[in-house]
Amino acid sequence: IALDGWTDPQHKSIWGFMVLTSDRKEYLYHLEDLSDQHHTGEFLASKIEAIITQIGAEKISAIVSDNGANVAAARSIIHKNYPSIIDLRCIAHCFNLLSQDILKSPFGERIFKLCNILCHFFRSSHIGAALLDNAIKEKAIKGGGIKPYVKTRWTTMHECADSIVCLKPAFDHILENGKSEISNIAVLTILQKRGIFDDIQKLAETLLPIKDAILSLERNSANLADCYINLLRVTASKFDNLLELAGELWKEWGHKQNSTSQLYSQIRKYRLGKKPYNKPYSSKHDTPLNWWLLINDGKNQLSRMAIKLFSITPHSASCERIFSSLGWFFGKRRQRLQLKTLQSMAKI
Repeated sequence: IALDGWTDPQHKSIWGFMVLTSDRKEYLYHLEDLSDQHHTGEFLASKIEAIITQIGAEKISAIVSDNGANVAAARSIIHKNYPSIIDLRCIAHCFNLLSQDILKSPFGERIFKLCNILCHFFRSSHIGAALLDNAIKEKAIKGGGIKPYVKTRWTTMHECADSIVCLKPAFDHILENGKSEISNIAVLTILQKRGIFDDIQKLAETLLPIKDAILSLERNSANLADCYINLLRVTASKFDNLLELAGELWKEWGHKQNSTSQLYSQIRKYRLGKKPYNKPYSSKHDTPLNWWLLINDGKNQLSRMAIKLFSITPHSASCERIFSSLGWFFGKRRQRLQLKTLQSMAKI
């Protein structure tokens, strides 16, 4: 189950609850107007628990949301009441917070502030927009103009900085041929600042891996292995730690010591590539979930754990997509849509 909140144009607090299946299908379970309630961890946990009761706890592998204090508390309560349901923080939100931390650094904050000044001027001023458009055509630059930074679109931090770097020849052309037409002193100062484009490029290069990670992890096909791929590269000295973690997780799901010992044995066989864990795998034609579904090793503790983990979608991007669609439904002449109508439109 994935959940998130959204404020509609009428300033109502709408919460969306999504059901994500192991084959990566997304279903809107329902929308709920919680404007008249305090969104405490206990309250949100009660809403989630009602859904769990309706669906069946045995059918749910995890609860996924961003890491706001209230939803994190709600996930923790659910995990305490249902140990077999994993408390999972949205990995895409985690990477977005990393990019936010970069922009809060003295260098990132200073450079991105300059990027926003350029972006605002060349997108809002007709003179600036015309000068840039003509310069882009003159220099035959592909990729369009300056990309704006949108707070709710996490990859736009990189796109904004990268677009400015790509447009450097156009800005040079403007300084050579249309400098007198720019009345904004701050913009002229930035464009003439020594090394400014090198600094913006450094920021763009720093943000690029995070952007790529977010795009990769927001895919419907993303799984926990994609989130923790670096665990595959850990040294042999870390193996015991991973073994211990798997055992703790298995016990939390209600299994006894004997079953946990069998799990340890199967993990060791898997690490050594012994049967039945030596079956061929093709990244082009197979999926991890399908591969593990064919594994048979006694009581299959390891394959059961793997199937459960690979069945989980590790992000709540489906909620963001729903809310983005809901935003399109509203307009200047359409401000009074009822929640039931919104839900029906979103499900379509």
